[in-house]
Formats: sequence, structure tokens, C-alpha cells
Amino acid sequence: MLHNYIKTGFRNLFKHKRYALINITGLAIGVASCLLISMFVKDEFTYDSWHRNGENIYRITTVPKDQDKTVVMQGTSYPEAEVYANEIPEVKNFARIRGEGATVKLDDTYLDEKGLIFTDKGFFEIFDFDVVYGSLDNRLSNLESLVITESTAIKYFGKKDVAGQSLTMKVNNDFEQFTVTSVIEDHPSNSSFSFNMAMSWGKLETIVDSFSRSLWFTTPIYSYVLLENEADTEAVIQKMEKSRLLHNSAEEGPELLSRKSRNGLLALKDVHFLGGSSQDADASQSYLLSSIALLILIIACFNFANLTLVNSMSRSKEVGVRKTVGARKEQLVFQFLTEAVLLCSISFIVGVILAELILPAFEAIIQKDFTRNLLQDKMLLLLCYGAVLFASILSVIYPSLILSRLRVTKVFKGKVSFGGKGFLTKSMVTFQFLLALVFITVTVALNQQHKFLINKDKGYDDNNLIRLKVPNENSESTSKQFISKLIANPNILSVGAASDLNEGVSSKNKDGERLFIISGFATPSYTDALGIKLLEGRGLEESDRFIEEPAITNVLINESTLHELGTEYSLGSTIMDGKFRIVGVIADYQLFSAKSMSTHVMLRANPRAGNNFFINNIYIRYQPHVLPEILDDLERTWKEILPNEPFQYTFMDEYNANLYKKEALWSKTLNYSSGLAIAVSLMGLLGLVGLTASQRKKEVSIRKVMGASVANLIFLLNQGFTKLLLISILLSVPIAYYIIDKFLQDYINRIEITAVLFAAPLLATFIIAWLTVSSITFKSAIRNPIDDLRYE
Repeated sequence: MLHNYIKTGFRNLFKHKRYALINITGLAIGVASCLLISMFVKDEFTYDSWHRNGENIYRITTVPKDQDKTVVMQGTSYPEAEVYANEIPEVKNFARIRGEGATVKLDDTYLDEKGLIFTDKGFFEIFDFDVVYGSLDNRLSNLESLVITESTAIKYFGKKDVAGQSLTMKVNNDFEQFTVTSVIEDHPSNSSFSFNMAMSWGKLETIVDSFSRSLWFTTPIYSYVLLENEADTEAVIQKMEKSRLLHNSAEEGPELLSRKSRNGLLALKDVHFLGGSSQDADASQSYLLSSIALLILIIACFNFANLTLVNSMSRSKEVGVRKTVGARKEQLVFQFLTEAVLLCSISFIVGVILAELILPAFEAIIQKDFTRNLLQDKMLLLLCYGAVLFASILSVIYPSLILSRLRVTKVFKGKVSFGGKGFLTKSMVTFQFLLALVFITVTVALNQQHKFLINKDKGYDDNNLIRLKVPNENSESTSKQFISKLIANPNILSVGAASDLNEGVSSKNKDGERLFIISGFATPSYTDALGIKLLEGRGLEESDRFIEEPAITNVLINESTLHELGTEYSLGSTIMDGKFRIVGVIADYQLFSAKSMSTHVMLRANPRAGNNFFINNIYIRYQPHVLPEILDDLERTWKEILPNEPFQYTFMDEYNANLYKKEALWSKTLNYSSGLAIAVSLMGLLGLVGLTASQRKKEVSIRKVMGASVANLIFLLNQGFTKLLLISILLSVPIAYYIIDKFLQDYINRIEITAVLFAAPLLATFIIAWLTVSSITFKSAIRNPIDDLRYE
């Protein structure tokens, strides 16, 4: 019997090819979207879950006590973890991590390695990193030990089995030989750790002086502890506070500063979203992507339900004939359910294949490499299939029950209807287009915000501008050498240098409140190289380093700083207890990103010759259209001045664009999602209009015989769907406005929400939908009426 139902189901699908094709395609797109986004969301919410001790692993955090608003810093000082492990019984083990850069020497080539960490031996005892080659027990046995990942082994040695081999590296001032003791597996895609190689903590102690390692108020490292099973974290935190006070009892100096902070514990499972990781993880991103996947699947299921409902009406005579020859009600219902299951199964298989094909492109869009194959995740496939199957069966139960209960006489008289003038069908069409329109409007707004951030006036020109990052050691001398050599190049317009501008000084503003000012050293040519406008006074000069009053430093401040200081300050005024004299005012310029407020900046020359200070960022403004020659010259000069350092450079326009990677990712994601949403909606509308036009072909033919024009017929057939689209548009505006407004509240610099922001995408969608409908109704309107009326 089941075989007969399945065979009949396939016959009906082949008989209604267009209906089947549209339904399968729409549902397959929904399935593929749902599977891919579900993979991402599951990957995010299972971060670090593969560590066996994961439930008892915590990161130590630092919380300043004097903050009005609680600020949690993820770093700790050097001694905290070790002291707590020795003094608190609940702490079973500990691991400290310090990330550093290194230079790797391969023959005559120097490579920059940013993925080096120093860590305790407890790191590989607390966390589970599988060793594929080398020693399991003595991974960091001495100062020359080195643990690397499989991909790092291939990068430097060309193979994975390299345990016992040596690598020449500079981690401090000199090149040394390090021996690979272990090669571990590459990190899974859902790991908070992304290091390439690890060295012993003892090696770090030879680099960092003992005084710095004894301070409790600095936070240069990450610290993890493994607690006893079911340990009371609040009790552990209180014991940590007691230990902290015990080791910092002095009433002045570093110990007094150390008592101004306390420690907390952050569970390993929360580190990815709350730990400020380099991946810039955001739980809201996963929730939003989950919503997108669900909405696309809902739209696809609504299409399925709509087309099933309308197609069922066209099969009423088939049902009448079946009932006439003796078919029972439950047999008719089971036949419809069988066809729904067939359609659902075929759509699901096509969707899985589509998802597998799209997976590489999806990984590129979201910038994540999945370590698991989609087909390996059987639970995800099962859940997705179950959801689609449930929605499909649910959508077919209503029409199948109605048709199975119809009287045969009513069927052959053509008196079959669902829900009173198609109210159910109209509601579903309106709702699915409502979702699609909200998608599109929010996407356009996000794209506009992204463009606004990128194109916002930075206060300087980042085009044709390159930055070189030189080592901090002897950076003043190194920068001078670069400037003197590069400025002689006719293709280079100007060269300037500055420190990282990461120092902070404070003064009182005009209202007596604390004003925080970003400060740093700069050469006289720095503002020229960046193209920063000088508004008042003069720029920095070389002579500013040799002024007669060594206690006073000549400085430039930006316009915002001068405004905040108040009208009593002008050129020649001294600020901050006479330490700094204002010699010029520059225009505001972007130090960080347009997502932050205007920054108060102070640029200063080094007040005394010979002082050791960092000036490690060199900016080169070059002529357009000569980039290849410029890069060759820069590399040649670099090798002359820094022969043992890898050549590195940054294009400032690319650097600024990367500041908005999150916005760029959302723009891409929503662009594709809204495209899929509207495509699935239009696909369903196309099938729905086709079925409706087919049902009304005799009416159209009669109207045409009576003199109706093609334009009138198109307007007649489009009228109902046009009303539904207009209702969807009206309902989408307040919903989209609410979402956009909520989204923009996170930005200090933001676009304005205007009518144009809504009008353009909604009008474009309306036109596309109307033309899609017209492509079907036009064919119906130009048909020869004889073809549809000759049997009457």
C-alpha cells in the first residue's frame, strides 16, 4: 500500500512540474541557509567545550575598585596565579600566558612570527592539546624547548614530524636555537587559543626583569586556574582577595596601587563572548544569525504551505473522482501527507548538497574555517530535517482534511474554497513579504552605516600612505635613518614618524572635570606626512628638542583639546602644571576609529637629546601610480637598516577599512540573507500567481472575448497581489525603523534615519515583485481565448 502511495505521489509531482520545482527550490534554499548558519551558531556556542576539565577552568580577571562603572580587565599581573595556586586549596593547577612576537630565521630569510606564547607547564596539563609527534610529558622541559602546531611545522619545515629538530629564533635581542619537543594538533575552529608555538615560562623570566614580574598592579598576561570539582567560586574569590592584601600590605608605592584592584573568575565557557578575545566575538551576532536562519526557513515553509494550499484547490476534482470510486477519507489524507513527505525529503537532500557546495564561500564570508564537515554533524541534520518535515506536514494537513471531507456533488459543481476568499493564503503571502521587506530595509541601513564609517572625514588623507613598524629598540635612531634615506626618493612626497600614541595624560577641562588626553612623540614632519591641517601657530621643530627650559616640552594639541581646556588657554600657554607649552593647534584627526568619540591628542617633541623613547611608526606619503617601485625601494632600504628583521608594511586605507570588519561582515551576511529572503518570496509568489492564473484562465478568456484589453487584464490579475505587497510595505516600516534605531544606538557617529532610507529599498522590491507577477499574468492575458473556451 505504501509503495502505491509513493508511486502516485511521484506521478503527481511530475504532473505538476512547475509547482514541484518551485517548492523544492524554495525549500532547499531555506534548508541550506538554515544548515550553514546553524553550523556557525553551534560552533560559537561550543567554544572550548572539548577540554575535559572545561567546567572547572577559569580565567582570572582584574576589576578596579574605584570605577563608578564596573570595568573587567582580562589581564592579570605575573605573580597572582602562582600565589593563588600555592595558598588556596581549591586551586589544583595554574597556567600563565604571555603573547609575544618573534623573528624566525630560515637560511637568509627572516620571518615575523606573531603567534608565539610563553606559558607554564600547567598549561598543557589543564588544557587538552593532542600531541601528534614528540614527547607528551616533557613538552616545555627547559628554556630551549619549543611546542609548535602542525601547520606551523609545515610552514617552517615543510613536514609535520619535526620533533627534535631546531629552529633559529630571536625572542629578545639575539638569535638562539630552540628544539621542537612536541608537535600538537592545529586548534579547532571553536578554540579561544590561536597560538602557533609555545615556549617555557622560564624563558620569559630571562627576558622580563624581576621587578616587573613582582608587581601586582600591572596586567600584561592571561592567567588560568583549574579548580576542584564543585568548588565555590565566590569563596575562592574571597580567598584571592585575602592573599592579595597579604602580599600588598604597604601603605604607599606599588603595593598601595595593587590594593586598588581585586580579582574575579570568568568561566572558560564564557571566555569567547565575555573575554575580549582577538576574534571580537559577540553573542548577539550568533543570536541574530539564528534569527536570520529561522526567518529564511519560515519564509520557505510559508511558500510551501501557500503553494500546497492553492495547488490543493486545483486538485478538488481529482479528490472527487477518487471518492466516487471508493477512496476513504483517511486514504486521501495519507496520500497528501505522502506527497508532502516526498517533497520535503527531496528538498532536504537538495538543500544539504547545496549547503556542502556553498560551504567554502560561506566560510570566506564569515571568516571562519570549520573543522567539522556538515555531513558529520548528524544531530544538526536530523533536527533540520525534523523541523522542515514538521512544517511541511503541518501545511498539508489543513487542505487535505478539507478536501477529504468534501461532498462529491459540491466538488463537481466547483464550489470548493478555503478559509473564506483565500484569507489564509493572503495572510501567509503578506507575512512572508513583510519579513523579506524588513530584511532588505535593515540591510540597506547597515550598508549605509558601514559606508558612513569608512568615508567619514578622518582629518587626514589615508590614500597613498604606508606605515612601517620598526622595533622599539633604538627606534629613534632607526626612524632617522629611514627618513633621511627615503626623503631623497623623488617618488616619496614626505616621511614622518611617531610613537604608538598610547600614553595618557590628564588635565582639568573648563568645567573643572578630568580631561584625558592621548599623548605621544612625533617628528616635525609627522603632520605633513599624514596631511593633518595646522589651524594655529606652528608645527613641531627639531629645535623643540633642545629648548632652554628642559622642564617644559613644546607640544601640539588638536582643536577638541583646546576647546575642552577653555578660552583662557591659547598659543604660548602652558598646561598640566607648566609641563607642556602649546605652540600649535592642529585639526582633529582619527586616531582609532569613527566608532569612538573625538580623541583629545597632544603631540610632543622629545625635550632632551639622547632620551630613550619609542618613535616606531614611520609614515610614507608617496606619488600615485608608482606603488611597485615604492615597495621595492622600501624593502631595499629596510634590508639596509634592519637586515635581521622581516620587512613589514601597512597600507593605511586598508588598515582603516579593517577597523570596521564587524560592520563589513554584517553587511555581507545581511546582503546574502536578504537576497535569499526576497528570492524565496518571489519564487513562491511566482508559483502562486501561476496557479491562480491557471484557475482563472476561463474568466480571463471570457473577459477578453467581451473586449477587455491586455493592460486591463494584467491590472485585474495583479490587483490582489499588489494590495498584499502594499500592506506588507506599510507594516514593515515601523518594524524596520525599530530595528535600525536599536542597531544605530551602539554608534556615536551614525547615519540619520530618513524617509529615503526606507523608500529606495521598498520601492525597488515593490517594482521587482510587480514585474515578477506581471511576467505570469501577461502570458495569461495574451493567450488565445479559444484554447480555454473551446470545450464549453
